[in-house]
Amino acid sequence: MKAVYKRELNSYLNNPMGYVFLGIFVLFFSVIFCYINLYSLVSSNISYTFSYMIYAMLVLMPLLTMRLMSEEKAQKTDQLLLTAPVKASSIILGKFFAAMTLVLLALVFTLPHIVILVIQGNPGFLVTLLAYIGFILYSSVYVSIGIFISSLTENQVISAVLTFAIFMGLLALEILFVPGIQSPTLYKILSGISFASRYSDFSMGVFNLTSLVYYASAAFLFLFFTVRVTEKRRWA
Repeated sequence: MKAVYKRELNSYLNNPMGYVFLGIFVLFFSVIFCYINLYSLVSSNISYTFSYMIYAMLVLMPLLTMRLMSEEKAQKTDQLLLTAPVKASSIILGKFFAAMTLVLLALVFTLPHIVILVIQGNPGFLVTLLAYIGFILYSSVYVSIGIFISSLTENQVISAVLTFAIFMGLLALEILFVPGIQSPTLYKILSGISFASRYSDFSMGVFNLTSLVYYASAAFLFLFFTVRVTEKRRWA
């Protein structure tokens, strides 16, 4: 896993797409921060900015994950990985952690915004910390979904489009369909599986163990699917 992780991370850092992701992330975050925290003074907490950033990730995550498995197939380098004495789970986890490292690197560039809030007042340490933790958990689910979609095709563009379409479908389900449900039971079930709504607890400075387990389980599930797809190709 360590070798795959280093290989993928170096690929991000030696590829323009990695810097495109970082650049767009910082741009989106800065614009939202300036409007929410500085211009309109909606809040002195960074959590409000992250609440909007989770929607920006609908666009950014496909850029981050589209090449992880698709590129291997297109360049036929997946055969080298599949015939190497390494478990499929190690391959997938190495790629997953490399993508998450880039997300963490992007978050490092948000720290100056915290300094600005500290100078202006008291942003609240616990609220800020939980906002970051919640965002990392949220991102892990989207990365795992993106890797799974990437494992299904060798075309990076198709991978990105399908990933974006799934993210938008989940968002549309949450915003357009769920609010109109009349059945309390069905409403509770569907609203409970919403990725975005579960982030609200973290954004308000509330540590919700159920949401943490939910995000971890969702990420594990899609990584498991990806491992199964990879193992099927190995023995095909």
